[in-house]
Amino acid sequence: MSSYLEAPALTVGDSAPALHVEEWLKGTPVDGLVPGEVYLIEFWAVWCGPCRNSIPHLSALQSRRPEAKIFAIAERQPDVAKVREFVAEKAAEIGFAFALQTASPDEPENDRGLMSREWMDASFSYGVPTAFIIDRAGEITWIGFPLNAEAPLVDVLEGRFDIAAAAVDYRETARKQQAKFLLLKALKNRNPAAKPSESFQEFDRLAKRFPDEGRDLEYIKLFSLPEKESLLECARSLLAKTNGDYRRACVLCFSLLNARLDAGEGAFREGASDADVAALGVSTLLDLEPHSRGQEVAETPKDEEHWKHFWLQFNETLARGLSGLGRTGEARERAQEALRLATGLSVSEDFREYLRKSLEAL
Repeated sequence: MSSYLEAPALTVGDSAPALHVEEWLKGTPVDGLVPGEVYLIEFWAVWCGPCRNSIPHLSALQSRRPEAKIFAIAERQPDVAKVREFVAEKAAEIGFAFALQTASPDEPENDRGLMSREWMDASFSYGVPTAFIIDRAGEITWIGFPLNAEAPLVDVLEGRFDIAAAAVDYRETARKQQAKFLLLKALKNRNPAAKPSESFQEFDRLAKRFPDEGRDLEYIKLFSLPEKESLLECARSLLAKTNGDYRRACVLCFSLLNARLDAGEGAFREGASDADVAALGVSTLLDLEPHSRGQEVAETPKDEEHWKHFWLQFNETLARGLSGLGRTGEARERAQEALRLATGLSVSEDFREYLRKSLEAL
């Protein structure tokens, strides 16, 4: 892997790498990228909530623009059987092709797949879902979040996309992605045997070099600490550094209440069920709520869609924390508001059903 000071191995304007597909799980197989065709390739993972939420959007986009070939490439983690099972269950909702990528020959312990290495890692794309748009000349024209892909895809299809300008514009994006890639790698490689204050030394060193990206990603520390006292110590330290940044503090509380608290599979969302963790997260969120409301009003022009998603996450997370504290009436009110907000937003039916069941359980 190239270092931060080197250009990424794959960027906008480069020829697209080869496809490495083990199995097509849905749709017409794509044997290779054919000149004259336009493609949108989404890198996807079964464990990723935003990936699942992108399905309705990409299905609608494929329906509106059938001349583009849209398909998802699934990571092999945590288990290829789970990927096959998910696609089979949701086949009627998925309106585009879906593939499982070929295994990497030299990564038996952390095998996301060969295409994840040659596309995602090479471009320093640090998380799923990420989409790549390939033009009729076989060149990458755009790399980004799938929900933002429609405008550039239409420009490519209609022959007005300026790839030279896009390549220049992408340089700063690539720099930020390199920084985030290295920071996330440092989080993944932390020393679990060290004290919490010492286990993230490599991340903290890089965060001094890349302060903006470090602030954006430090919340992930809370997903790496399964032991409660370490988690609370880290959360208090991070919250103390927010310096009036209410949105950043909210993200830290969301992460705290979603923390794993153990190393087992499916432990996501366990933080809200622990009384001590829930107490810190809930009290902080309730203190932050009026400030966040004020920030919403102050933003001009107001991004209503963004704020609806924010308050959906805020109320859903707070409902679980309040429930963990035994404050069932307040939890029910928050859960009802989360479900109301979800009704008018583009979220997956799985998530809506989760919200309904959560409300019924209160």
